[in-house]
Amino acid sequence: AADMGDIVAVRFLGRCYGLGTGVEKNETKAVELYEKAANMGDNVAVSILGICYEYGDGVEKNETKAVELYQKAANAGNKDAVRLLGECYEFGLGVGKNETKAVELYEKAADMGDITALKSMGQCYRIGIGLKKDVNCAVEYLRKYLMAVKDSDNDNLANAWSELAECFQEQNDIPHMINAYNEALGYYSIMAKCGEKAGFAEYRMGEIREKGAVEIRDYRRAFQHYEKSLIIGYNRAAHKVAIFYEYGKGIDEDKSKAFDIVKKYSTQDDINNLILGVYYNYGIGTKKDNKSAISIYSQYLDNNNSFISVLAKFYLGICYYQGEGVPADVGTALSLFQRSNFPMSTFYINAIKDPNPENLHMLSLLYSRHSIETYYLKPDYKRAFDFSKAAYELSNRKKYQMELANIYFYGRGVKKNLQKAYTLYL
Repeated sequence: AADMGDIVAVRFLGRCYGLGTGVEKNETKAVELYEKAANMGDNVAVSILGICYEYGDGVEKNETKAVELYQKAANAGNKDAVRLLGECYEFGLGVGKNETKAVELYEKAADMGDITALKSMGQCYRIGIGLKKDVNCAVEYLRKYLMAVKDSDNDNLANAWSELAECFQEQNDIPHMINAYNEALGYYSIMAKCGEKAGFAEYRMGEIREKGAVEIRDYRRAFQHYEKSLIIGYNRAAHKVAIFYEYGKGIDEDKSKAFDIVKKYSTQDDINNLILGVYYNYGIGTKKDNKSAISIYSQYLDNNNSFISVLAKFYLGICYYQGEGVPADVGTALSLFQRSNFPMSTFYINAIKDPNPENLHMLSLLYSRHSIETYYLKPDYKRAFDFSKAAYELSNRKKYQMELANIYFYGRGVKKNLQKAYTLYL
């Protein structure tokens, strides 16, 4: 039928080549067939062709071209293309980022009958993307999606149930929250038993057990999921396994093992390599090596993954501020912090622009009371002491005095000195 020029048949033949169904997988051949169908007037093929250009499947990646194709298909009334165009506007792929425009397109796609757009609307309302955050509206859209979806893959179903669980958590609706999390875990469990997404499914179950509500949180099981995910071949799980070893979450603490894991997988995933830099920077499980840390951070200043680039600028900014591995340069540090736009950068920006006691005190608290067990920022009592001492020397205000007294009393970041502590307490 495809040889005879049947539009739908041409598109489906392209899909067979794209997936390797019944024929040897050939993404280049698939693109050729999608282009043929598109030229014959098949708007679905135009939309699929956009996906190929967005992800670089069978053709050189070109997000701008993808947007053009999505827009063409959307203009012709293709609901999938309307939603996909919305995603481009939401994330700034091939077009200027415009979350308000993204929501408009998601809503339009949903009105046209696109079921996935219901989930997109729910996510936007849950987080407040392109509109005012409204958990009740998020629940309404996510429930509509779960009621309407019939043949969606387990990944989409699990993701929607996870989103719904977080909504119920915000509403303090514990029974519905637990049920939703269990639904999500159920779908991820099915995924984990077979298929190429098994490693990802184990990773997501690890995240739910690690970060979910207290009622379903279980660090031991979270570690087991992350470890299994890594064994299966999902390399992104390496940094999670490492962090659990670093902090002794769900497994005995072993910082050397944490370092060995991120080093082993550093060449296979950018986030693992960035964490390797952090471990060198702080001397976690290895000898402190600031030059190696700086070399790694510098690789990612303009990385395509914006989050990794943000973190790299933040870490390198600290090195320039502290003079670690490079000569201290407050001007360069300020530039990096401002370009980073990482929330914690604000503390440094404020201290550089106005090194008053309060801003230095905030930096001290950032390092001494940091309880988030993550790679974003490690507790550093030496830095906390330095900032606390500087704040007190500029002002003997009671709270700065008490903070410094506590540091001397417990010997955190400085040799324990009860005499100094008692003098400050008085």
